[in-house]
Amino acid sequence: MEISGVLLFFLFNCPLSNETNPATTKTSEKQKKLGGDDSFVDLLLQDEHGSKAEYQTFDGWYNNPWHLSLGSTDSTLIRLLPSDYEGGVYRPSNRSRANPLAVSNKLLKELPCNGKNKSYSSTGNNVFMAFFGQFVTEEILNTRKPSCPPNYFNIELPKGHDYRKTGRKTLPFIRSKYRLKSGKSSNNPRKQLNGATAWIDGSVIYGTTRSEAESLRAFKGGLLKSINENELYPALNEGYLSYLSPSRNIQENKIKTWHYRVGNSFAHETPFILTINIIFHQWHNILANKLRAKHKDWDDEKLFYEARKWVIATLQNIVINEWLPHFLGEELLEYERYDPSIDPSISNAFQSAAMRFGHTMVPSAVYIRLHPQYCDMTSIRLCDSFYNAQEIVKNASVESLLLGMVFQAAETEDVSIVDDLRKFLYGPPEFTRRDLAAINIQRGRDHGLPGYGVARKMLLPREKIDNFDFDHMAALYPRYQKVIKNELPQFYSSMDEVDLFLGGLLEANEGLGPVFREIIKEQFQRIRDGDRFWFENTENGFFTLKEIKQIREILMSDIILSVAKDLELDSLPKDVFHVPNLETVDNLQCSSDLADYPCKVYGVNTTCLALPTVADESLQCLSSIATPLCKNSKAETYDYFTGSGLPYALSFLFLFLFIVGCIIALFILVNMRKRAIANLRHSVKQQRKNFSDENSCIGTEWMGRKEGTRDVIINFLADRKLLTICLLNKQMLRSIDLKHVQVVEVHVSTGGHLHYVLVRISREYDIILKFEFPDEKEAFIEKLETFLGKIGVGRQRYECTVNQMLKTAITKRHRQKQLEQFFRVVFAQAFSIEHERNALAGIDCNQLKEIVKMELTAYEFADALSLRPEATFVKQMFALIDADGNGYISFREFLNVIVIFAKGSPEDKTKLMFDMYDIDHSGKLSRLEFSDMIRSLLELANQSLSPQQLDELVASMFTSAGLQQKQEMTFDDFQHLLADHREQLGYVQLSFNIGDGFKTTAAQLPRKSMAFRAEETVVRAYSIVGTGSIEGTKTYLRVATKPNLYEKDPTKQQVNRLVRFIENYRPHIFWTTLYTLVIFGIFIQKAYYYSVEAEHTGFRRIAGYGVTVTRGAASSMMFAYSTILLTMCRNTITFLRETFFHQYIPFDAAITFHKYIAFWALIFSLFHIIGHGINFYHVSTQTVSDLQCLFPNFHLNFQNPPKLPYWLFQTITGITGVFLVIVLTLMYVFAIQFARRHVFNAFWKTHNLYPVLYILCILHGIGQLIQEPLFYYFFLGPCVLFCIDRLISVSRKKVEIPVIKAELLPSGVTHLEFKRPNNFEYKSACTSERLDLGRLTFGKFYDPNNLQRHALPKIYLDGPYGEGHQDWFRYDVSVLVGGGIGVTPFASILKDVVFKSSLKHKIFCKKLYFIWVTRSQRQFEWMIDILREVEDNDRNGLVDIHIFITQFYEKFDLRTTMLYICERHFQRVCGRSLFTGLRSITHFGRPDFQVFFNSLRTEHSDMIYLTLEYNANETAVFYSELEIHKMVSSFYFLS
Repeated sequence: MEISGVLLFFLFNCPLSNETNPATTKTSEKQKKLGGDDSFVDLLLQDEHGSKAEYQTFDGWYNNPWHLSLGSTDSTLIRLLPSDYEGGVYRPSNRSRANPLAVSNKLLKELPCNGKNKSYSSTGNNVFMAFFGQFVTEEILNTRKPSCPPNYFNIELPKGHDYRKTGRKTLPFIRSKYRLKSGKSSNNPRKQLNGATAWIDGSVIYGTTRSEAESLRAFKGGLLKSINENELYPALNEGYLSYLSPSRNIQENKIKTWHYRVGNSFAHETPFILTINIIFHQWHNILANKLRAKHKDWDDEKLFYEARKWVIATLQNIVINEWLPHFLGEELLEYERYDPSIDPSISNAFQSAAMRFGHTMVPSAVYIRLHPQYCDMTSIRLCDSFYNAQEIVKNASVESLLLGMVFQAAETEDVSIVDDLRKFLYGPPEFTRRDLAAINIQRGRDHGLPGYGVARKMLLPREKIDNFDFDHMAALYPRYQKVIKNELPQFYSSMDEVDLFLGGLLEANEGLGPVFREIIKEQFQRIRDGDRFWFENTENGFFTLKEIKQIREILMSDIILSVAKDLELDSLPKDVFHVPNLETVDNLQCSSDLADYPCKVYGVNTTCLALPTVADESLQCLSSIATPLCKNSKAETYDYFTGSGLPYALSFLFLFLFIVGCIIALFILVNMRKRAIANLRHSVKQQRKNFSDENSCIGTEWMGRKEGTRDVIINFLADRKLLTICLLNKQMLRSIDLKHVQVVEVHVSTGGHLHYVLVRISREYDIILKFEFPDEKEAFIEKLETFLGKIGVGRQRYECTVNQMLKTAITKRHRQKQLEQFFRVVFAQAFSIEHERNALAGIDCNQLKEIVKMELTAYEFADALSLRPEATFVKQMFALIDADGNGYISFREFLNVIVIFAKGSPEDKTKLMFDMYDIDHSGKLSRLEFSDMIRSLLELANQSLSPQQLDELVASMFTSAGLQQKQEMTFDDFQHLLADHREQLGYVQLSFNIGDGFKTTAAQLPRKSMAFRAEETVVRAYSIVGTGSIEGTKTYLRVATKPNLYEKDPTKQQVNRLVRFIENYRPHIFWTTLYTLVIFGIFIQKAYYYSVEAEHTGFRRIAGYGVTVTRGAASSMMFAYSTILLTMCRNTITFLRETFFHQYIPFDAAITFHKYIAFWALIFSLFHIIGHGINFYHVSTQTVSDLQCLFPNFHLNFQNPPKLPYWLFQTITGITGVFLVIVLTLMYVFAIQFARRHVFNAFWKTHNLYPVLYILCILHGIGQLIQEPLFYYFFLGPCVLFCIDRLISVSRKKVEIPVIKAELLPSGVTHLEFKRPNNFEYKSACTSERLDLGRLTFGKFYDPNNLQRHALPKIYLDGPYGEGHQDWFRYDVSVLVGGGIGVTPFASILKDVVFKSSLKHKIFCKKLYFIWVTRSQRQFEWMIDILREVEDNDRNGLVDIHIFITQFYEKFDLRTTMLYICERHFQRVCGRSLFTGLRSITHFGRPDFQVFFNSLRTEHSDMIYLTLEYNANETAVFYSELEIHKMVSSFYFLS
């Protein structure tokens, strides 16, 4: 029978109404039992001599010496008929075949008797013959193993079908297991596999593998293991064998340890099959005992295999010579000899159609004799016996079951199948009912069987039928004429389309029809004649002729009587496969209970006797025993996800909460660190409070909700009527002039634990101060009131809540927005900026009125100029613009001055400059006032001159203008002084930075084009002809600045940025693109493989295309996590940087590339995790058999379906996956920039979990859940290289290095000086005893308070690392280009130059050009000191230094022009830069590398041939990438 799933059991006893009197049924005289005195067995074994030949294997191999696998387990089924697949390959034909369930309900159901008697088997076959046929089928055939991967061919449930009540629309149906190499073409259609051996070799008794057989053995006396020595029932399973039968109840999660241990894995489906198995189990042990008694010298092994040989021989004889003739109605041809050319393999037609004919013979209930010695009978409903076999056998007995089956006639051989098989057959938990008739039809289609008409024409060619139609079929079988003519055409269009199983049932007439008979006879003929170990084969040496004769005389009744305890000779008829007839009924016990009916045995009409028929109550059959309805007959379904829902939600909720927890932990650590810093600052503030006086106060300024707070010092300068705000390090933040203020508002917070004070001054944004304690707040208010009283300013005090105060506060951000609008309106009017006017069109009238009424403070004016408020230049310019002298610049005042710069003549601008410093308005500038002007300009550049140098500069400038005899100059004299720069002054303007990236631009004057003016501008025209450092040396080198022309078109701006980006990062773009393509290529390849090439694995069909995404993501992850190690090989990178590889690979971008790889690793990890979250759901909904197929490396309990916790926490792949998610979460959360900046130690510690990460990755793959481990393919190479690299680092001796000196420079740079360690070699540094380190100030260590309060730290130094500048000395000419802080790597090179020059060391490099582009050199005064040292020691003129300062905007403003004039005069007089104090020239603006490299090629024509790779034969260009792309507008290298 077609049954799949897990074991279910129930026991039902249904007594008959016509019980008989036991006394009347006893025989007058008991006959002697054959089994009692062992006469039968002794007779059988009297000539037994023991075989010296080989014994047949359990799996059927080596039976055929020429084709070893023929007939073995998992060999393919063969095709007796051509396949009928779509295209002849593997897909079931899509021709218009009927729904199998509809056919079953209409054509195969039991017909009501309508008051008539229910028919018996017309051939006299009994129920034992029907169930023995199932036993024989399981001996040679097992196609119940589902396809792997599961290939579903579900049956649609017709509307109104009883199964529809489950809510399902289809009946699950999995196609049979097949050979994966088949089904590829029409020449190689799908070939199903047979899980049993095709031989009659006792595999249903001993199992199909040696391990199964050994689990059945007692290993004592050649016996099969029994419960105990006194009983012959098989031993209990105790977990030795895994039975594949479906359970009746999914809640029975325990392994069936109480099942009998037999070789037939399907024996426990029904008690009737189990009974036959027990009989042969006992038969083996009887033979083994007899052989042991006869052969005292035989060991257990010999006894077992000899007994097995005899059991197999008797089974072969019974099947072929006794059972098969009853089933076929005729005998096979006489056995002649063994033929090794015969293939015994089972045919698809035999398996899927013909052998299923026995299903029509199975009754709905089976009789059971209550006791073998009495005639009382009961019956058990077949549907209630499924998977309850052992309980029934134990409660009844083998003998009782046998007697019931032997004396009960089988169902008549017709087209109908009882409802117990057709409607109530138990299925697996996912659908607890099966329709065996529908499954038989569907199985035939699964195996590609052709239609009945096609099969009949091929198998019965003697009929010579050309057109076999419905009429022809009806004429041949008038019994079903109405069905064939009226009902069959409703489902099929022709007999060629009728399913073979259905057609074979329709031809049944007093037994098998001709088609099924031909198929079955042909199959058993091949099995017998192709078996080398067949008992009648005298060539194998198994048996002698006499022994063969004795075996042929054995009947099944002989074996039953020899093993049954309570049966006598008169208990059974000699032919146990037929009910008794009038000739054989004599002297049989309980014969009076039998009813006679006409039958035909072997074509001879006779009268058979059998127990009354049993029928369902609903059939209303006369003279039949009515059986009750099946219990629990309702179809049910089971969701395998049951029990996984809560763990599924909790598991992923835990992972989500862990991620959230890591983020929370990050913020907690940050807050802890902030509190530690706050405590430190608080302690410093408390110390400073001790030194505060009545004119100052320390508080915390609230800057805004986003800006946060900062500690400040508020100074009350009553003598100057100023209120200033500074940082704790005295850095000025804000200065408020109260000379023109009448009233100050003071808002004080009330209630709560927060203590705030808001100070509001007209024309200023508010001052919001936070205090920790109320007394601090009151102390501040007292000092403020005292200060205001001294300077005569009124005070108004208000009280409010903190929320109200902060909500109405005017912060710097709010004031800045107002100022931006102020400047935009001014410049839109002054410079006629069209796009600004369009932007301002949305401002309403009220806003414009507010803007016009706004007034700028001196501090805001200075901030707009990017200058210090206390600078003389600012003060003079502010006083000049403040026409009404009220201390503020109004909208009109500011606009008037801006118009002069926008549209005024050079004379107007010169007059403006003159008036700024004509303080006494005398119309003349004295030498002192002119000196003040120069001094104020020097303040802008943060430079100063000694009085002597300043006097020399003023004298030089007076002399150059012919004014050396004058002590004062008039305006005309001032114009004469600036006569050489009249053209530049025509373009002069004030440059303002007003926010949002907007900067003022010069008016487009029509007299010259922009390109021509740019050629002549003072900013660009300042070039050097000769460095001035080497006397008498002429040079052609030109170092010029290039103006950054403002591009108004936003699109062109973006294009320009893109072009510059590509030019600067070509190698980076190439390698990044290549890596991205590779990692996506890996993803696509693996996704394609699991979508198309690995379709046969079945993962995609279960999990959808999610499995393709997860597998592709997994491979990309492996590649990313492996290659990221390459970016961590610092020693290797340092070594390769010095080779030619650095021309093609940007080794300096290793950290950036590390982050890039980590980004993709994270993306694919998320894909993998989310995908598996979906996949786990799909996996948890699958049946156990499907999962066992998909995961063959895992042994799954069929009685206890694995839930989600099993996959997550009980598999190495699952648990390592969970830990991987945890580790990755820790690493990524603490690797973000926020974490690195605030809690670097946490980042460093979590990032060092990478060894754990890789160990988990390896273990994750070892689990082999889906595929063989692949990680090591990607990981092995990078891992080896990384380990070698790390070993090199470990091999270097690490010692603590003391810090000798630490100081905080004015520029905010922390300067560390530490002792040089022994045997330390820095690739391009000097060998002095001390080393220096400069670092921008940030973090806890660089806090100035820490620097003052804590002891100097110890440090560890490792290397060599750094960037690719170490080989500068290998070239004749080297050019070093550094931008901003990116100049740091060149400091060591310049120090190396100084050191080697002091030692007069011979250097291969003949010329070194150093170009430094910086916003302001004052931020790197430590670098100026190094450059000054270089100039002092560079006696051979090796180094040529050029500094470009970009702080002064490239626009042609008044400051830049005047500073340039002073710089030129100062350079001429002193030979040094006014700004740096160096002999090198300081430029204003950005370098024009096109000019520089053209002149460089001319200067060194004998050494240089520049290429687009900017690396020449004898010249190398090194540049720092940190900020050079920000400082240089264009970077061209021309050939």
